[in-house]
Amino acid sequence: MTILLGDLPAVETEVFSTDWPDSSESVQRSLASLSQTSSSSFQVLKKERCYFPNEGTLHPVWNLILSINSLPYETWADSEHTYKVSRLFFDLSEDVQGKVQAYEANPKESKLQTFLIGLIGDGTLTSQFFTTDPSPSSSGVSRARSDTHEFIFSPDSEYFPEASVFAHVSSMYDYFASLGYTWEGGKPLTVRIHATINDTKNNALYQPSDGTSLQRPIIIIGDGDNIVFQNLAIDSDVVSHEFGHHVIFRTVKETTGESLILHEGLADYFTFSKHGDTCLGESICVPDADSGCYVAGQCLRTGDNPLVFQGDSYLKLDPHLKGQLISGFLLDLHSKIEPRTVTKTVFSSLDLLVKNSGIEHFLVSLMLMDYKQNAGNSACVIYESAIMRGFKPLLKNVDCADPQTLKASRDANTLTTEEKPEPQKKDPVKVRCGKIAGIASHQGEDFSLAILFLFFPLCVMAIAFGKKNFLRGPFLKKSSPPRLPPKNFRY
Repeated sequence: MTILLGDLPAVETEVFSTDWPDSSESVQRSLASLSQTSSSSFQVLKKERCYFPNEGTLHPVWNLILSINSLPYETWADSEHTYKVSRLFFDLSEDVQGKVQAYEANPKESKLQTFLIGLIGDGTLTSQFFTTDPSPSSSGVSRARSDTHEFIFSPDSEYFPEASVFAHVSSMYDYFASLGYTWEGGKPLTVRIHATINDTKNNALYQPSDGTSLQRPIIIIGDGDNIVFQNLAIDSDVVSHEFGHHVIFRTVKETTGESLILHEGLADYFTFSKHGDTCLGESICVPDADSGCYVAGQCLRTGDNPLVFQGDSYLKLDPHLKGQLISGFLLDLHSKIEPRTVTKTVFSSLDLLVKNSGIEHFLVSLMLMDYKQNAGNSACVIYESAIMRGFKPLLKNVDCADPQTLKASRDANTLTTEEKPEPQKKDPVKVRCGKIAGIASHQGEDFSLAILFLFFPLCVMAIAFGKKNFLRGPFLKKSSPPRLPPKNFRY
């Protein structure tokens, strides 16, 4: 009897290419996937031709073992794709304690602070969960390095923005971890800075793993043009909001309608909750700028707002600004329920949501989770606050005192007191590790694995492609025409 553990590669063709890629190009592709450059200290310890299964086809690749800064990595790559990356070393969850200097929140309202963050110890701003990468389009900007693992730079240093985003995204991860978040999917998440996105520096966005050539999630941040926006890399709200999308994307993956509004509102809310204020991006709004910020010169968006669902003011807004209704409603609860309890209930309620959940699903999930975690003590407080924000049409059949009525009825994705259904298993035949290109181009009609973005009120709506959906909404100037990613996943 033969016992086989694991899966055989599912191959749909018997025709194998014998046209091997150039090995040096495969090395450079691997280095790029590891956020390294050709000038990094590296050696090729092994290179061997092999086939890698992907989407039913065997691709000729180079199996490489690279030593980078004296640490070994194994990759499978051709000249255009890195199909798989593995570290050939084991360590504790974090090897060394690094020191990183950044503003506590932003240069407008806080002082410089030294963050203590676990690093893997390779001399770069890389931890188990995050790594940094100056954008390839930013000429002359190198990556910060420190043999002592101390990244203490003054605000006028070229390395200060990189240190800032690393410190702030690490801090936001710690905040979510305190709420019960555990990492899912590929890591480390790359934070790329000094980027030009959709022909503008006034933007930041999030891309899920399957939407990137690295097969790991990416947050991309511009510098701002100092006319509309500024300080995008050093204001903690920017990268905190983007990482919020990463957490929310575990369950809500739709990028249109109420799902997009919900995504933006929740990403704002967690940022407000973590930093203890109701103003998003205090330092990114250029004083006297004629566009960009909801509260001119002060806040990109605000949780301190009077918006009402389907009210005249609400209907005039784009999805990013409509998300202020969600964050405002949740901040209303802070005056009635202990704020930390509200945030933990909101976070836990994400597990009850599904791919295309909208506002009704979310309201019901909040009350259901209150019954689960708090014996329903605040379910009717949540309900009454929702009514005050105009959500009554979404809760016609709901009795907050009766958990059996807590169901969403507007589509087939009905919420109940049961745990959310198990996600459908992925087709084992397919191995998703092909090139999903770069981010330079943003033209076309469809796309998969979305760009879920951060900020600007004038967002570009992403649309669904295939079985995966994404979110996108850049910081575009009012005069900029909307652009959508093409079918080849270039953003």
